[in-house]
Amino acid sequence: MHATTLETPTAPTTVLAADTMKAIVQDRYGSSEVLELRNVDKPAIGDHDVLVRVCAAAVNPGDSAIMSGLPYIARPAALYGLRRPKNPIRGTDVAGHVEAVGAGVTRFRPGDEVFGWCRGAFAEYASASEYGLALKPSNISFEQAAALPMAGSVALQALRDHGKVQAGQRILINGASGGIGTFAVQIAKSLGADVTGVCSTPNVDLVRSIALITLSTTRTRTSLDKASITTSFSTTRQTRRCQVSAACSPRRECWCRTAEGLAIVGSPVLVD
Repeated sequence: MHATTLETPTAPTTVLAADTMKAIVQDRYGSSEVLELRNVDKPAIGDHDVLVRVCAAAVNPGDSAIMSGLPYIARPAALYGLRRPKNPIRGTDVAGHVEAVGAGVTRFRPGDEVFGWCRGAFAEYASASEYGLALKPSNISFEQAAALPMAGSVALQALRDHGKVQAGQRILINGASGGIGTFAVQIAKSLGADVTGVCSTPNVDLVRSIALITLSTTRTRTSLDKASITTSFSTTRQTRRCQVSAACSPRRECWCRTAEGLAIVGSPVLVD
């Protein structure tokens, strides 16, 4: 997951009317070639919606899935469309300034700095429900705020709401260096849990930088299709019994190797 800033050209070649904006648009499913930069109408907002002037937007795997229309079984879902996306503008994670609010909005006012979910973040303006936004903390940038909504909320819901993580519990986080996993490690630590994180060797320094956990390594094994080294971070160097396990990685062979050095006695929470 990456956040990017939308910069306004200093010398635009096209003069836009007050009711239009630039946006990344697609009219059909496919690879990145279906995306085009166009001038389109600004989104309309309802009574409980907010119009956000976009400062930064994050790119998630879900954006790629909707762009390509895959898997096919998902196309009846609200975010997709049978033959083409219902909303032609990609992007859901956003951070920016409130430009306007609907008549029924009470939580925000024009000028507020906000972040959260929206409909079409890859544009100069995006509409969002007031309940999908929050005030941006003053000590983080717009780029940092835009990287939070999807990955951060999934990790929070998985650990706090579904995993019911409590202080002192041992928790295993598989895929600790991914977008969701990095949040999961930090959230679990903030909840007082004793965290074991699993990631590939190239991502060791990243996981070390976000949590105070001691390094230990699992036994290396060659999977059916590839050889891979998995590294486990733990607060102790002995075999551990984990009460909650969160799978934040689609790499199933990594999950199997993790079980060699860890006895999982709780129900797993799958969040990938």
